Amino acid sequence: MTTAAIYLRQSKEKKDSVSIEAQLDKCKIICQLNGWEYIAYDDKGKSGKDLNRPAFKQMMQDIESGKVKHIVCYRLDRISRSMADFSNLIVTLEQYGVDFISATENFDTSNPLGRAMVNIIMTFAQLERETITERVTDNYYFRGNLGYWPGGTAPYGYRLTKITDNTGKKHSALEIDPEQAKWVRYMYEYYLEPGGSITKMLNHLNELKVQTNRNAQWTSRVIADLLQKPVYTSNTVALYEYYKMQDCNIVNDISAFDGTGSLNLYGKTSKNANRHKRCRDANEMYLVVMQHTPIIEPELWLAVQRKKASMLPKSSPRSGTSKNSYLTGLIICGNCGYHVSITKQTGNYRAYMCSTKKNRGWYTCSAPNIRAEQLEETVIEDMIRHFTNPTVVQKVKENYKKQLSTTPEQQREKNELDLKLSQIDQEIDNLMQAISSGNPTLLKYANLHITELDEQRQEIFKKLQALDQEEHQQDHLQAAYNFVYSYLDDFAQKIRSADFDEMKTICNTLISKIIVNRKEDGATEIIYII
Repeated sequence: MTTAAIYLRQSKEKKDSVSIEAQLDKCKIICQLNGWEYIAYDDKGKSGKDLNRPAFKQMMQDIESGKVKHIVCYRLDRISRSMADFSNLIVTLEQYGVDFISATENFDTSNPLGRAMVNIIMTFAQLERETITERVTDNYYFRGNLGYWPGGTAPYGYRLTKITDNTGKKHSALEIDPEQAKWVRYMYEYYLEPGGSITKMLNHLNELKVQTNRNAQWTSRVIADLLQKPVYTSNTVALYEYYKMQDCNIVNDISAFDGTGSLNLYGKTSKNANRHKRCRDANEMYLVVMQHTPIIEPELWLAVQRKKASMLPKSSPRSGTSKNSYLTGLIICGNCGYHVSITKQTGNYRAYMCSTKKNRGWYTCSAPNIRAEQLEETVIEDMIRHFTNPTVVQKVKENYKKQLSTTPEQQREKNELDLKLSQIDQEIDNLMQAISSGNPTLLKYANLHITELDEQRQEIFKKLQALDQEEHQQDHLQAAYNFVYSYLDDFAQKIRSADFDEMKTICNTLISKIIVNRKEDGATEIIYII
């Protein structure tokens, strides 16, 4: 007897969907009327977006082996919603002499009319699918641009909740997951610590058995992605400027960047944008102000971005600077006040020489050269003495992990100044465009107003510089406290066993400057951050 394949598929069990059992009963009637034996192929819970389904693949193997001569299904869209997939299937079935029959649509491909009807119905099925996809996409961007969570899983550190707008409609939003948020902050802070890296953090998180949202182990890619998501920080003007510099498509006006909410970088601005979000550049996505509470302060978030940018491959450093001395940039000549740099002479002999003498002639500064090994050993011994001093140790313990960064009041002041500065820049741009019209009267008043605006701009810029300088000093001091604390258990041994790169980090973190050949006594003075 002829064998038929009954193909069954149901994506999800819904009240208005036809069950697998009901589909089978309908198809069995067709087989019984034609006297066919049948084999049922069941793809329960599988989508019809493509043909990559286990039971379907098995059915095609049986067709190729000659085991099946007819395919019977409840409805065409049980096979596929793609016109291209279905057309290719019909061609394949013709090659093997297999007919296709729909139990509810009363046609089969054994005659020309049946084949024509199949194509027409599948065209409308695909149109319906594309319309649904377009409607879902439009809703995704509509929700996102209003500042709600557009869709998908909540990012690590948050969970989904529902909020109601002023019309009574509910939307998805983010709320902090306290346990996960703790690890998000840990990752941002750890990355900025001296020697902190994604690789070290990855190993540490997996050792502690901290799992991702999907209850899996962390990977370096997932951590790197988390460390650059603006969803974790505040909607300040500094973030507006950061993404503006990257030509990002910013949905909100600058006035919305008031520091009271957060941000989301999502979607894609064109069909040609990279498929995977993690591979897209900022200018291929939309930046929108969100309503959820941030986890990371904008200064910390931006500091992480600066470090990440600094870790990108660069040209090789100049010989004689960063490769020959970990004290480069810290040493000042006590005789003339200029910097002292390393100079390599014959053989393995290295010495520090005043840059005045090096660049302008030996007679311009009387300070003698200092043998490199001698100065470096002096610095190491003095660091050990200083940072094992009980008074310094107590100070470090009291200030470790203490919040020394910008206060909320300072941050508000900085954001207000940033906002004013951007508004003044915008006003100046508008006036410049107006001047281009050539109206003499307008030109006169516009020039006067631009002068006034520029004076205001300079004043605001000075205040911002002062705040930035204070913030930088506080951040550097906090980094020094955290670093020394991590070395307290055996400071001397850890310093002496550190490699070149570690020593460079240690010295730049803990030392403000080194004054050599002081005029008074020719001694060396080391001024520490702590």
